[in-house]
Amino acid sequence: MARKVISGVLLFCLLIIDTNTQADLSSTDASHLTPSLPYDKLYNRLFTDLKNIRESPEEIQAWSRENIASLRGLLQKVTNLLKAEQQKSCKEFVPENCTAPLPPTSGGLVCVTINDVRYCKPMCNQGYDFNFLRRSRLYEQCGDHTSYKWFTQFIGGSKLAVCFESRIPVSGAPSAYFPKEQDCEETVQDYSLEKQQIDRFVKELKEDGITGEHNEVNDCLLCG
Repeated sequence: MARKVISGVLLFCLLIIDTNTQADLSSTDASHLTPSLPYDKLYNRLFTDLKNIRESPEEIQAWSRENIASLRGLLQKVTNLLKAEQQKSCKEFVPENCTAPLPPTSGGLVCVTINDVRYCKPMCNQGYDFNFLRRSRLYEQCGDHTSYKWFTQFIGGSKLAVCFESRIPVSGAPSAYFPKEQDCEETVQDYSLEKQQIDRFVKELKEDGITGEHNEVNDCLLCG
């Protein structure tokens, strides 16, 4: 069982790395692993294998140190590829003349584009707060009307906010903080949670009178 799980996970990981980075799989160890299954079936297979590993961690004890090292290395490479793909809409968006904003450490940015204007809402993790008052400044924006520059509380650059350690959050609006035990990284790893934050921000913009063409392909959550 352990060997079967390793084989399935390795097969999918090698496919992703080969597809995205054109890795050399011509070695005798990898050449026979090129799969012919449709991508959706490969995804389901990998998801099931990884879920089984998570729910039965004792299986890992049967793996050799070589197996563990190889799988860990491949999973890290795949994680980096997945993260880069996930962040595309955070770094390649409309309007193109606006620079990609920097997410605050210990927090993140929820960003959307409406009527060719980029809106980003800084958020802090629980246990952190903004260093400037932001209760009446929920978001920052960049577009033609700002000469494609971010007008922030910081001079120049693309820094929109800073989150510093604080037991009591008081500087931002209630929705500007990630829920307890659900920080930015945990949110971005769960699409339903990520979409909740994006939908909430779009609703807040609408309540502020900002409506129009909302291109969802530019929606993103970027963690610091």
